[in-house]
Amino acid sequence: MPDVTQSDRTRRRFLEELGVSAATIVAGGGICRLQAGATGRSARASGGIESPDTPPAKTPRVRQEIDLAGRWRFQVDCRDDIQKLIDDQDEGQELAYFSPAFPTQDWREVTIPRAFDDCAPGMYKFRGICWFSRQFEVPASMRGRRVVAHFEGVNYSSSVWVNGKLVGRNEDAFLPFEFPVDEHLRYGESNLIVVRVDNLRRPAQLPTSEYWQGQGGILREVKLVASDQARVTHVSVMAVPGNDKGKFTLRATVTNGRSESATFSLHVKILNREGQPLASFASTDLTIEPGKDGDFTVEGEVREVVAWSPERPVLYTVRVELLVGGMPADQQETRFGFRRIEARDGKLWLNGKPLFLMGFDRHEDSPRTGMAVDLETSRQDFLVLLR
Repeated sequence: MPDVTQSDRTRRRFLEELGVSAATIVAGGGICRLQAGATGRSARASGGIESPDTPPAKTPRVRQEIDLAGRWRFQVDCRDDIQKLIDDQDEGQELAYFSPAFPTQDWREVTIPRAFDDCAPGMYKFRGICWFSRQFEVPASMRGRRVVAHFEGVNYSSSVWVNGKLVGRNEDAFLPFEFPVDEHLRYGESNLIVVRVDNLRRPAQLPTSEYWQGQGGILREVKLVASDQARVTHVSVMAVPGNDKGKFTLRATVTNGRSESATFSLHVKILNREGQPLASFASTDLTIEPGKDGDFTVEGEVREVVAWSPERPVLYTVRVELLVGGMPADQQETRFGFRRIEARDGKLWLNGKPLFLMGFDRHEDSPRTGMAVDLETSRQDFLVLLR
């Protein structure tokens, strides 16, 4: 099964800019989190206040990322016959399309994210099997770290090879997934990633009805992520506004991928829109055995917060730093808003006031990228809806 990360989902960044944040639901007098947090240790408050095809690795504190979106090769030969453009007989594995030795100079160049339909003429509403490949470089600084190939969304089924080695398969078109690849990379050298994608219909796939167009392809972003073997694997936030302050609760799961047990702790900072610190909290220490997970709970009060609402979509940032033996090992940031949602008397209430909701129907479709993600078009659509 793929190792799926739940935090920092790239395809939602444009929504965050419009004021969408982690929600808190209060129903029947009890507080229910949209993302269930595991039980964990109590917390104490510590007071308020390279080549053209390969972009350079980003280094946000202790994580490194390489953006693998952009120019890829699509399975094609030099002829114009559409039957030769696609792997309609599934011969790609037999011919070893995934091998670094397989010649791909005649494959069509495309930009990822992209649906099959936009990869070559005559492929509108195509159902079948296609292949994508890309060369990329990995800096030597990633050696010895945990490195994953992270996909935000591939429709429908996919298999991934790195330098000729199969690293994993995924059967879910609608959630991000990632595969560890550090053992297969050539550091400081060129590497090859190959993805086999099909959108063939199978029993038990969702949606089950035939009206769904189901465009195939790599429809979301792709990146390479390097982190410490000890890392934060899940973060959930519950933030409820009060009169002049907010109640903040964070739950996080930490995985100890190191070979020895170690003592872990979290340092949490709340930042305002300008990046200024409003509060900071620290967890209690927790010893985690190698290969095991540990759950943390950090909570406290934040003064002078503004409640989130459609009229004032104020967001804050929580920065979670993982310490191992007092030394930083990993860091994640999540944006959120302080808000309280209740369902009572047949109505929906936001921050103590009745809220009237109106729905809309919007398809993931763009004149530039088809069904593949287009954040700018999505942003413009949502701005129009908010008028």
